[in-house]
Parts: sequence; C-alpha cells; structure tokens
Amino acid sequence: MFVGRERELETLEGYYAQPGFNFTDLGRWWGSNPALRREEEIDIMAYNGDEQSAIFGECKWRNAKTGVDVFADLVRKSELFHQFK
Repeated sequence: MFVGRERELETLEGYYAQPGFNFTDLGRWWGSNPALRREEEIDIMAYNGDEQSAIFGECKWRNAKTGVDVFADLVRKSELFHQFK
C-alpha cells in the first residue's frame, strides 16, 4: 500500500535522524539467504556507507503487542549483513 509505505518512511526518517547515526540510504531490503535457500525481507534499513553501519527495523501496523519472536527474526535476518557494525 503506497500510503502505508510513505508513512513508514516518514516515521523512520524522524527516528533515525537522531544524534549518533547518520544514514546515507534508507529503504526496504530483500534478497537471498544462502543458508536457508530462500528470499528474506527487511521492512526498513538505514545504512551508512561511509561507516559500514546499519540499523534494521520491522514495521507492524496493528493494534496489538508484537512478540519477541518478531525481534528474533529481525536479528536473524540482519545477520546476513555481517560486514556492518
């Protein structure tokens, strides 16, 4: 949904524009997970190419608490970027 995606970016641009992390790219990522032989998706990723660092996020648009399993899955997917700090 276009409106949802725009709101997602606005929220995250404000959040990631905090002191201590300057990003050069912001957006969604999807690609191959060679270990599991499947495609993976990360809802939002802020990346600083100069520092080789990244912040990863998961966006859930529902009126309920999100479980630790969602966080654990995001951590697992972020490990595909082992070159980042």
